[in-house]
Amino acid sequence: RKEIASALSVPLKSRSRVIGVLNVARLNGHPFTRRDLRFAATLGKRVGASIETAQLYSGLEERRALSASVLENLPIGLLIVDETLRVASANRSFLSAARRDVRQTIGHELKDVLPGARRGGLEERVREAFRSGTPVEGGKLTHRDDGLPARDYLVRVLPLKTQRRVESVAIILEDVTERERLARESQGAERQLSAELAPAIAHELRNPLANALAAAQLLIDQPVGERDRADGLQRIRASIQRAV
Repeated sequence: RKEIASALSVPLKSRSRVIGVLNVARLNGHPFTRRDLRFAATLGKRVGASIETAQLYSGLEERRALSASVLENLPIGLLIVDETLRVASANRSFLSAARRDVRQTIGHELKDVLPGARRGGLEERVREAFRSGTPVEGGKLTHRDDGLPARDYLVRVLPLKTQRRVESVAIILEDVTERERLARESQGAERQLSAELAPAIAHELRNPLANALAAAQLLIDQPVGERDRADGLQRIRASIQRAV
């Protein structure tokens, strides 16, 4: 077993932070000199910077992968478009709802992917987000592909910036088709119920008013005593209260 004749250790540093130690050993020969130590220290700084860069890159890639996974699995549709209004990315929720695959979507113009985009003013809202760099409400959009039922979307347009410059725009599409359908059905049911109840309500109003009218006519047509007059007025009052 050979013995270590000479050894030195230098810190692996990056931005004044020690992230490791570089150990160098010599089994024979002359001891390390100050020149060797300076060289090892310089090497330690470079290796430390390289290690930190690799760690930062690895962390960045992990965060990118996590962000991509979150966006891909959002329960709402998401499209990313570039300045030419071509689709750069689309998540699974949008592709599934629109019954489109990636080849039919990525790289295609927005007006081809969402035929209602131009008619509904969405293209102009996307351009406004590029110009202003601020979010834009997209309103509602009805989208229909050949052979598929129409889908109603609530749209929001968000600029995506890099160093204060809008590089792309995210279009968030919340599918409100079922919500709109239920709202229409509820309104229809309310109108039908109102139409069915109107005659019954009118009948209930007519009955007490007819009783009040009969009692008033009796007081007019026949001379009655104070007691009968009081009873007649009480009947009129009770009938009117029922009507109200």
